[in-house]
Amino acid sequence: MTRLLAEHIQSQHWLINELCAEQTATLQSILPNAQIAIGDAETIDFKGEHSLIVSANAVQWFDNPLSFVAHSASRLQAGGQLAFSTFTPNNFLQIKALTGQGLHYPDMQQWRLALHHAGFDNIALSTRRFDVTFFSPYAVLKHMKLTGVSTNQTQNKASPRVAFIWNKSSLQQFERRYWQHFSVIDEAGDAGVILTYEALIISAQLT
Repeated sequence: MTRLLAEHIQSQHWLINELCAEQTATLQSILPNAQIAIGDAETIDFKGEHSLIVSANAVQWFDNPLSFVAHSASRLQAGGQLAFSTFTPNNFLQIKALTGQGLHYPDMQQWRLALHHAGFDNIALSTRRFDVTFFSPYAVLKHMKLTGVSTNQTQNKASPRVAFIWNKSSLQQFERRYWQHFSVIDEAGDAGVILTYEALIISAQLT
């Protein structure tokens, strides 16, 4: 994302927030004059007023994702733009349906209200859905592990964390039900299963 921004936006001042310090050299190679702030974006203090805040697929990891809106408003100058992406409650819907587990994602109305209350207007929200095909349910689990998403805990404000126990029996049941409910046949006639990503893209301007 940093590389794309550098290619399409001209600015004399860049502030890049990165959680992993090992990425500093890579970021500085893209934008040598950028200020690199290493730390948790939910708690780090970004001083000054900025004209643009951009984030890609990060805020869903926050303890309180909706707080990102108010924090951004406090860091933007009047007329400043906020643009970010996250996911909708339909993200990984197959996993939630079969295990009851998954990250809690605010819905579009919650985001719209948070933006309105923080003083934003020109609010635009849109979704993009991607159904990714895998050759087996087990391949889905391996893919999710590589993305850093846990499949054995629930994150739901209405209930405490409840562990989903993976064992031979539960894995076999998971695979059987996945094939039963979410199988597809591709153009070549090969069978597979789908995993849904549904991205939410948000843009708003501070009044």
